[in-house]
Amino acid sequence: MRAQTAAAVGDADVALFLIDARAGVTPLDQAIARWLRSADTVVIPIANKAEGRAAEPGIMEMFALGLAIPVPARYPCLSPLPAETVALLRPWNS
Repeated sequence: MRAQTAAAVGDADVALFLIDARAGVTPLDQAIARWLRSADTVVIPIANKAEGRAAEPGIMEMFALGLAIPVPARYPCLSPLPAETVALLRPWNS
């Protein structure tokens, strides 16, 4: 499974890295973020379960991963994407 993931990230233009914001950043999340930072792929972190104040500490922890600005995913739909994220996606949206 690890080889498949490495191949998929290597072939991708953009990778979405989903983290449970309520659980916060785990040691496994940190290890994956280190690996993703070494890839030549644009990585956009997504903070899943970002509804309410319980998720705020987890979202703040995601900034320490050294990736792009986390995008909070809130029910019932994904929050508006920050301008920086939209700029990263623009080449693939043309």
